[in-house]
Amino acid sequence: MKVPSLLLYGMVLAGSSVHAAVTLNANTVAPTTDAFDQFTFLDDAVIPGGTFNQQAFSDNAGPPGQTFTTPAGTPFSLLAFAFKGANTGSGNLGGNVQTGTWGIRVSSVLGTTLTPLLTLSGIPSPTPLVGTEWMTFTFSGADVLTLAPATQYAFETFSSTGYYGFDAAVDPNSYPGGVAFNSTSAARSFGSTTLQDRGYDRTFYADLAPVPEPGLSLLLGGGLCALAATRRSRSVR
Repeated sequence: MKVPSLLLYGMVLAGSSVHAAVTLNANTVAPTTDAFDQFTFLDDAVIPGGTFNQQAFSDNAGPPGQTFTTPAGTPFSLLAFAFKGANTGSGNLGGNVQTGTWGIRVSSVLGTTLTPLLTLSGIPSPTPLVGTEWMTFTFSGADVLTLAPATQYAFETFSSTGYYGFDAAVDPNSYPGGVAFNSTSAARSFGSTTLQDRGYDRTFYADLAPVPEPGLSLLLGGGLCALAATRRSRSVR
């Protein structure tokens, strides 16, 4: 039996994975949050230089990271992740432009072990980039991860050129669902899978959205199909 070309094309698309690039943007305004997002905005701007030594730069002993915990209930889509600059480091003093590219890795966390779920590099740096701006990685297409509820995950990032300072929270207990980490001795890389606690949270934001239940999706899909069939039958009368 000959398969119609349109149907064959649909089968090919269904069996493939469309990989969409992650975009990186900078903004002086903190992200807007909702009840599902995880974040801490208690940065050390109120105590300049107060906790810089407790957090590392993007190329100082490897990519720094921050863990966070998803809420209970339904699975969640990770739509974006943001961190705040500390206005320290090469390419940031005096509001100079940061050049080069960025890399990110998202992992699940079990005890002190990281299991990578998504690793990307070559993400263009936004320009101009002011050291105190919020830098937001936005995911789309195949790069949107589905995260389990009530589970801890980790986010790491690095800059390919210069070193970029990430803002740390004043209160080590400002975010109870996670902790900042980085190498405490030798340099770490995206090949490192051991979480090393640094004690201070990053100033970060994880944009989470509940994944619709399968039953609800089927119900909505069935309703749309029924509506389309009704309109089609009316058009042929």
